[in-house]
Amino acid sequence: MAQTPSSSSIQTMSEPETGSEFTSNHDPLVVRTADLKVALDRFILDFKSRHDGKTTIHKKVYGTTTGEFTKWEDLDFSYQQGPIGWIEQETGISARRLWTILNLETKHTGLVIADQLLQGLEMTYVYHNGECPIIPNPRWDQERWIRWMSTRGLCDGID
Repeated sequence: MAQTPSSSSIQTMSEPETGSEFTSNHDPLVVRTADLKVALDRFILDFKSRHDGKTTIHKKVYGTTTGEFTKWEDLDFSYQQGPIGWIEQETGISARRLWTILNLETKHTGLVIADQLLQGLEMTYVYHNGECPIIPNPRWDQERWIRWMSTRGLCDGID
């Protein structure tokens, strides 16, 4: 019986085929967590400066034929959560992962996580201006790196 290719057969940088030797928990490409932290800190400071002191719960008074009544509405819940909650909501990256980056608990962060974060914050320019360079994963040895590159047609492989 012939199998049809699934829609998940398209590989991304960190999602290799099941059963291949590249199924480790580490991405082949990473960014330095310290560099990512600088960009994240800048966003958090900007967020706080834009939303500091602003209330998000607003009292609205509605008139009726029998008098007035008050309704409290949460017009923008994301500001109540603070910057970490807002980033988590917008990017889908957990608060725990964000604190791991902010506390520099790791030396490197996988490109998939970094890219998801920076795209959600609309800060992908940090790749291009050199603030957050993309580097090969230092945990990978040269042979593994060459094999990974050869699966993408980027080199001839090891002879």
